[in-house]
Amino acid sequence: MHPVQSAWCAILFGFACFAAAINSSFAADHHFSIPLATDLRQDVVQAQHEGKPVIVFFTMPDCSYCHVIRQNYLAPLLKAADRNARPIIREVDLTSLQSLLRLDGERMTHKALSTSYHIRFAPTVIFLGAQGQQLAEPLVGGDTAGMYGAYFDQRLSTASQKMAAQIRTQVKEQ
Repeated sequence: MHPVQSAWCAILFGFACFAAAINSSFAADHHFSIPLATDLRQDVVQAQHEGKPVIVFFTMPDCSYCHVIRQNYLAPLLKAADRNARPIIREVDLTSLQSLLRLDGERMTHKALSTSYHIRFAPTVIFLGAQGQQLAEPLVGGDTAGMYGAYFDQRLSTASQKMAAQIRTQVKEQ
């Protein structure tokens, strides 16, 4: 092999190794999973105790919009340094027959839960209070206009304020 060809091969091999390292590092940082919903009753008890709404993220397999919302908006919230600042987020697959525990203690599938909340599109994010009621308007669809973060923050703020008001009312009644 000619010395110039050897040099180019070495450079290309080095570049390929560098690109592979960067890609694996990027993939490791950007494939964060949201805990699946398994026990909504426990989640709302925890939410009430912590004074936070439960964020339920409805998805579908291979949904690219879902992936963007998961990685760019929800995962960073769960990675917050302050554990007390982390919201309670659960993922529900609209098509899954995986079982979960409802608020009333009965079992149902992810698909049935989606139907019970009238969720027909993925991604959809809802914000639940202590009795399983929605505290803000559902956030339906992906980040097509670059405004998702503002819409999400507004709904989370609304849900958090309503949750705080519910907790204050319960304290007054006791």
